[in-house]
Amino acid sequence: MIENVKRYRTHTSHGMDVGKLICILYAVTALLMLVPYAKYAAWILPLVFLYREKESDFAIFMFAQLFSLAAVVGALAFLFEVPLKWLIRRMSTSLAFGWVLAGDFASFLTSILAAFVGLAAVILTLMAASRALRYIEAHIILAGPMAERITALPRFKD
Repeated sequence: MIENVKRYRTHTSHGMDVGKLICILYAVTALLMLVPYAKYAAWILPLVFLYREKESDFAIFMFAQLFSLAAVVGALAFLFEVPLKWLIRRMSTSLAFGWVLAGDFASFLTSILAAFVGLAAVILTLMAASRALRYIEAHIILAGPMAERITALPRFKD
C-alpha cells in the first residue's frame, strides 16, 4: 500500500524543518478527512502548500501526493454519500413499504462504505506522515502516481 522510494537529507523550507511541516500538514488533512462536511474540501489545504512551495522537491512531491489522496477521497465520499444515497431513497420511496426499510439499510451501507474509504485514507496518510519525518519519500497506492504526474508539470520543474 505504501512503497518507500527515495530518502532525502534533512533540510528546511521557509525556515521550518520539511519533515515536520509535511507531518503536520498530513495530520491536519487526515483530521479534516474525518470531519463530515470538511472531507469534501480537505484537498484545498495541500493544494495551497503545493503552490507555495518552491525550495524542496521532497515537500512538493509529498504535498502533491496528499492533494491527490484528499481529492480522490473527497470525490468518492461525495459520490457515495450524496447522489447514491439520494438515488436509493428515491427508488425505495416509490416502491412498497418493505422497500423503504431496505432503502434505509442500503443508505446506511453507503455511509459505512464512505466511512471505510475515509478511514483507509487516514491510515495511509498517517503512515506516509511517519515516513516523512524520516525524510523517506513514500508513495501511497494510487496517490503516488498521480503526484508524479502533478510534479512533472512545467510549473514544478526548475
